[in-house]
Amino acid sequence: MSNGRSALLILFLIPFFLLLIFALVFIKRFEGQPPVFQVMTPNGKYLGRSNTIQVKVRDLGMGLRSASLSLSQGDKTIPLFEQQYSDGPPLWKFWMSGQTKEQTITVATFEPRRQGLKEGEATLTGTATDWSWRQFLKGNVAKWQQAFTIDLTPPRLEVLTGPHYINQGGSEVLVYRVSPDAVASGIRVGDHLFPPCAERLAADPNLRFVIFAFSYDGSPDSTPIRAVARDEAGNEIQVPFSYKIFPKKFRQDTLYLTENFLTAKVPEILSYSPEIKEQESLINSYLEINGKLRHFNNSKLAELSLRSAPQRLWREPFLQLSNSQVEAAFADHRTYYYKGEAVDRQVHLGFDLAAREHYAIEAANDGKVIFADYLGIYGQAVVIDHGCGLCSIYGHMSALGVKAGDTVKKGQAIGRSGATGLAGGDHLHFSMILHGVQINPIEWWDPHWIDKHLNDRLRPFESSPATSAGSNLPH
Repeated sequence: MSNGRSALLILFLIPFFLLLIFALVFIKRFEGQPPVFQVMTPNGKYLGRSNTIQVKVRDLGMGLRSASLSLSQGDKTIPLFEQQYSDGPPLWKFWMSGQTKEQTITVATFEPRRQGLKEGEATLTGTATDWSWRQFLKGNVAKWQQAFTIDLTPPRLEVLTGPHYINQGGSEVLVYRVSPDAVASGIRVGDHLFPPCAERLAADPNLRFVIFAFSYDGSPDSTPIRAVARDEAGNEIQVPFSYKIFPKKFRQDTLYLTENFLTAKVPEILSYSPEIKEQESLINSYLEINGKLRHFNNSKLAELSLRSAPQRLWREPFLQLSNSQVEAAFADHRTYYYKGEAVDRQVHLGFDLAAREHYAIEAANDGKVIFADYLGIYGQAVVIDHGCGLCSIYGHMSALGVKAGDTVKKGQAIGRSGATGLAGGDHLHFSMILHGVQINPIEWWDPHWIDKHLNDRLRPFESSPATSAGSNLPH
């Protein structure tokens, strides 16, 4: 009796399990989700003179069987990509799916004009199938389209000032007019782009002015400088203009490292700088600080300057620290000696200004504090944003009198001088940075330079000329 019941149960379970297996196969192999397309680039609705088209297609079900991409305009269709995927599962391996779940289609340097396309509307079309058994084993089919406007005309740009004279390591100001279709513009020095200030000049919304710099380590003979503008389609125009770069021969300096200095400085800086690991000796730790940490700190300063307010927060020349003497200058090329041997070489990107011990440090100009904390080789430091990418840096301070977010006025006390960081004695390290490039502060201390290179350039284009002030030249 028991054996009979078992046989009946088995006879019942066999078709049940077969039906279950069939249902699972049906659900998996007849899944109905078609592939999905997603445009990665271009981000907008335009195609320009030269484009990178990047489209992602994916099928997370049975996997991709085929994918194609084309661009059409009128009766003209240009194939961009076509792929058949041969990694699908055999019919008898019903539990498996295709191996290719996702494909990023990249068409580099697509130039519509070379393909015979004109300005106007065009359609990007993608077609893809998967390994589903639907459509009589042909799979789910996805057809996707996105409209673009082909724009082959770059924006217009006209330089309105000149000639321009630039010191190596120094700054300059240029005014230009750009057409309304430009979404980005500025001055490109080598590969570095200096964007314009956001201030409106006169009543013309298409006027721009930009403060740009030529780095101390740039090559005056081989570094190109161009005014540039780009539209939403990525079309760019580069306009040469009249300029002359004056090369500078920077001072060579020698510093001698002592055990007392290393013992006093290395542990302090390491305690504030977790990004630097202590080495097996004081001198090796110092070299890590003087090289790697210096690079990290300067990168941090560059990053801070890129957050600058888009408009000027100041109107007058900058102040040199009152009653101060210059102990080191911008771009001094230093050689460091230890026990009679040269062990390092670095460039000092600022001025060392000494007055009395714990002297009250004054803000060089109006602005907003964007950093007030310990910063590696600079010790206790303050960074003030003056707008248009221009920031001033105050290092080695013994006490900070401001915090990030504070608004300060020219001449306002922001702390006291000291010897924190890599300072051998009480002084202020003062430097300036413009859109990520450290620049020579001496120009910004000079009222004559401010008038000639900034105020006189802007005056013909603005209704209320910027004011000038008395001399604060270094001595």
